[in-house]
Amino acid sequence: MKFINSFSELAAVQQYDTIACDIYGVLHDGYEPYPYTLQTLAHLESSNQVVLLSNSSRMYPALSHQLSSTFNILPTAYNDILSSGKLTRLFLEDCQRYLDGQATTTRLGVQDFCAQQGWTAQKAVRFFIAGGVDYLGPLYDGLDCFEPTEDWDAMAFVLLGSIKPLYGTDKVDPFDEASVIAHYRPFLEKCLARKVPVICTNPDVWAPSGVNTDGSQRLLICPGYVGEMYKAMGGQVLYFGKPYKTIYDYLGEGSGGGKILCVGDNVATDVLGANDVGLDVVLILGGVHAKQFPDLHDHHSVFAQVRQLCQEAGTQEPTYVMPYLRWN
Repeated sequence: MKFINSFSELAAVQQYDTIACDIYGVLHDGYEPYPYTLQTLAHLESSNQVVLLSNSSRMYPALSHQLSSTFNILPTAYNDILSSGKLTRLFLEDCQRYLDGQATTTRLGVQDFCAQQGWTAQKAVRFFIAGGVDYLGPLYDGLDCFEPTEDWDAMAFVLLGSIKPLYGTDKVDPFDEASVIAHYRPFLEKCLARKVPVICTNPDVWAPSGVNTDGSQRLLICPGYVGEMYKAMGGQVLYFGKPYKTIYDYLGEGSGGGKILCVGDNVATDVLGANDVGLDVVLILGGVHAKQFPDLHDHHSVFAQVRQLCQEAGTQEPTYVMPYLRWN
């Protein structure tokens, strides 16, 4: 593990062909881009392929639009976006091929999953949307073997994509653990009783989301939190995205065999995932773990805290640590 302040330090000693960069917690905090984001992306894209590697439930069109309209990060700043949402869409497309009797085209475990669930082409596979149609609609639009339902007794699976109210006029606060647990537990208990699998389209548990009124970092509860709840209850959860190998398989195919450097702010997803597939990784300290690094100038303390986070996540150290995404 090496502490670097900027990519220019790294470029002088190590060359990479593809930079696979996280979005939330690296490029922006949910409200505004970090100070050096635009400058850094401009430098990186001029000499590398830049792929935005995200655990977002959304796909390229929605993500690109948000990056451009909200954060002034234009499509010219990167070459592609590979997201959890994209892999979920590929999985559901392959499920449709399987149900139509066609050969599946991905390595996402479609045949075993569909057979395990007992799905057939004779009737539509009904599913419950946990996260809002605006977010999740593009993941199943045009796939006629799937049919959304609000009937908990009719759903064959749950498509989980964001923390939103599930029913009636009840509300849920995505910044309050007690609120999320109380809101989702009855629903998950129903799922568990019927052995309904949850497809989690965003494995992140927490994400940075601006600051509190006192200036401290605010963290947003993500779908991965609910996925972990259901898993702990004994439910079946199918995840797409980091740290799972499938997203890195697609990243590798798109890189043309060149050397890849991953960049992310979350030890449990970005560092664990990159380490598991043997890729170098930069841990950005100013993202989701920012509270745990009060003094970025104290490298001894930083390294000790990173090692503790890695131990908790069950992974090796990152290749590099960097305070914020920065070129020089």
